[in-house]
Amino acid sequence: MFKKIILIVISLFLALPVAANDTGSIVPVIWLFSQNEDPEWKEWNKEFKDISSIYQYDAYGNEVAYYSLFGSSSIYQYDAYRNEVAYYSLFGSSSIYQYDAYRNEVAYYSLFGSSSIYQYDAYGNEVAYYSLFGSSSIYQYDAYRNEVAYYSLFGSSISQYDANRKKVAYFTFF
Repeated sequence: MFKKIILIVISLFLALPVAANDTGSIVPVIWLFSQNEDPEWKEWNKEFKDISSIYQYDAYGNEVAYYSLFGSSSIYQYDAYRNEVAYYSLFGSSSIYQYDAYRNEVAYYSLFGSSSIYQYDAYGNEVAYYSLFGSSSIYQYDAYRNEVAYYSLFGSSISQYDANRKKVAYFTFF
């Protein structure tokens, strides 16, 4: 009994949700997630998972809020074209997205420092990707807008197409 009281107090102090398992033991929900391979835990969780999350949508069907009984919550914002422009999380991760006039994502900024820039050709094909962490990618397309080459620091690829625009060969190299 003393152990359960201490665990509840620690969980409340750390803002961790707690639950009782089938034996009546009080455990932090984070510990329950680590027990997902245990058959008894899976059986107990069947009742719990149906009420574990709540989703909220706008009139266009876009998810605008997510609430979890396990402590995580998120809020999403959209522009007039229904592009996601912002994401806010209870745990502090937030993201901002920017789009061009053709609704292509051109920039991504994260609270944790990961940012990305995207470039597109006149047909809307992504031709370049730059990341704050140094990873970059370049894409090349043929006259039919098929991706024929991809170059990256982590590997590259070349694709070949037949007269019917079907991919017939794909080569990857590092």
